[in-house]
Amino acid sequence: IPLSTENSRYDLDFDHRSAYMGGRWSPSSQLQFEASLYSETLDNIDATLGGRWSLRETLPRAGMVYRAGDNQTWRLAHFETLLPSAAARLDPSTVAGIRITRNIQAGALVRETDIQWELELPQALVKLNLFDADKTLTSSQLLGGVQVESTASGEISGTEMSYEQLIGRQTGLSLSLLG
Repeated sequence: IPLSTENSRYDLDFDHRSAYMGGRWSPSSQLQFEASLYSETLDNIDATLGGRWSLRETLPRAGMVYRAGDNQTWRLAHFETLLPSAAARLDPSTVAGIRITRNIQAGALVRETDIQWELELPQALVKLNLFDADKTLTSSQLLGGVQVESTASGEISGTEMSYEQLIGRQTGLSLSLLG
């Protein structure tokens, strides 16, 4: 099980620390599971409004990949992640091959569940992804000499379809529709 730590410190007012442990298990050539657990800390400041806040989270990620045949794959993923204001991350940016970059905002705690179907064609890949994601954004500001913390949340659910094709040896086409 790989263990990786990362510490990003860009100035005296921002600090993000992340440590994670994860692994993969393949009971057959068609099926793969992956899981990881993250411990993340974010200390931030809003220099304009004078706010300071800290977030400390233990966050799970889990996924499954099922090869349904020579050219079809199903992917299922659930993840929670804390996005620092400066995203210089070294840890994996996918869970079961599904990217973790939707519905993100600096300093947000993001929770997302995806199911994705893929069809491999000669020189092309078709994807259909159903997702449900929510985020919670915590911030702080100094109002009248008093530290005031605020929380905002949002949710997005939908479908993403994409078509990617190689055209020649050095050119590709990528089309995506989000709804």
